[in-house]
Amino acid sequence: ASLMTPRIEPPALNPSTHALFLDFDGTLAEIAPRPEDVTLAPALLETLATLRRNMGGALALLSGRSTSNLRGYLGAAIAHVAGVHGQELESQGLKQPSPASVAAAAEEFRALQSEGVLTARIEDKTL
Repeated sequence: ASLMTPRIEPPALNPSTHALFLDFDGTLAEIAPRPEDVTLAPALLETLATLRRNMGGALALLSGRSTSNLRGYLGAAIAHVAGVHGQELESQGLKQPSPASVAAAAEEFRALQSEGVLTARIEDKTL
């Protein structure tokens, strides 16, 4: 007897009743050693814009990246974007930044890094 659970296929995407939530790194773009090294497939923006139109705008992007960084890659291909793991929200050009901040923790981390205690790289996400 197999301990594996049988694979259940998701329902077919119905543009008139479904919304689609996508991630950026590893979904729309291949994972790169450094975030700034990511490149997009040439036809991706046109494909996303077509998908957005066909789904009546029910297409959103959720990412750890900032919304401004994502716009640099995607422009207006996706109207609804949540960046910095939900700390930044942008919908059709209207930004709604969250008041939440991790500045104190980031400063403590940087202090430990400058003392040589931590050697990890810090990626500043602004919020």
